[in-house]
Amino acid sequence: MSFTKVSSRVLNELARGLPADRTRRNEPLALHTYIKLGGPADFFTVVKSADELAGTVIDAEEAGVPWFILGGGSNILVGDLGFRGLVIKNEADKIATGRTEWYIPRNDGLVTVTAESGALLSQLASFAIDHGLAGLEPFMSVPGTVGGAIFNNSHFRPSQNEFIGNLVEEAEILFPRATLDDVSSMRSARNPRSLRRRLPVGEKTKVLSGSSSMISETPSSVRPVPFRVSRDWFRFSYDYSRLQEEKAVVLRVKFKLEKGDPEELRSKSLELLKQRNSYQPIGSLSCGCMWRNPKEAPAGKLIDETGLKGIRVGGMSVSQTHANFMVNDGTGKVGDVLELMARVKKRVKKYCGVELEPEIFMVGEFSHENMKT
Repeated sequence: MSFTKVSSRVLNELARGLPADRTRRNEPLALHTYIKLGGPADFFTVVKSADELAGTVIDAEEAGVPWFILGGGSNILVGDLGFRGLVIKNEADKIATGRTEWYIPRNDGLVTVTAESGALLSQLASFAIDHGLAGLEPFMSVPGTVGGAIFNNSHFRPSQNEFIGNLVEEAEILFPRATLDDVSSMRSARNPRSLRRRLPVGEKTKVLSGSSSMISETPSSVRPVPFRVSRDWFRFSYDYSRLQEEKAVVLRVKFKLEKGDPEELRSKSLELLKQRNSYQPIGSLSCGCMWRNPKEAPAGKLIDETGLKGIRVGGMSVSQTHANFMVNDGTGKVGDVLELMARVKKRVKKYCGVELEPEIFMVGEFSHENMKT
């Protein structure tokens, strides 16, 4: 698979504005994914706040450097050739602590809690339970970050309508290619509406206070600004949000939760965790569910019915515990995953007449010829 190499000069210029203690060259992305596969990123940096995330994305965009935001590392397969550009590890994980602007009781009996997009779902669910807030307890065992969950509208039991999108009230997002020149038209739209966050004035400026952005020659009047969008903007559906089609970055998400008893919520969460552990290969190296569930039947059931449980390619195999998982025995390669996916897809199509669609996302550059599954 061909790709465009990013100029070393451009990368080095961008890197000068990144925190030296959290930025590395040629970082193996296998170290940061659940399945422990993936080649190196040209540059890899860790951000610790939503504003720093926004500033880093803007700088990469303005420099013309491809960028990718990495959350918890589940639900993705990174190419064996890695990523040409900048990978941004999102560790912006602030959640409300106490009755602050982040934790707001409402007249309708609900409570809103805001979390930065790098917060782990399990971390957010635990926070909610500790504060007696109901709704997130099914997500205690769901891997990944808030941002990743919104991107894919993560779910626990779809049949019971347990989707993360159902709990969203609004979010703060960044359109890296939107500028202040676009604000007037965007403000007049029903969604999104501008946060009206003022940017510093001057020809050399950083877009957000607290960001690690390098100084830009671009006038502040054309720098992107964050916007708030309501839940409707995302167009949530099964394994889908509008983010999959828009070049937009989630910075913070506000959730609306009901009041509940902490002990009852904790007990429910532990019971759901026990259920999940009983039918998924917990502890194995895996991306998570590999295939979207088609309307005909769950993907795992179709794969099981075709006798594919346990089938192996190199160090990768279809899980004996749950057929919609592929597990790495520690010796697997990216090419093994792609070949195994191709075999599963072909067999399910032949014997069940169903075309499986990947639930995981392919990221970066792949050398394996059998890229399309």
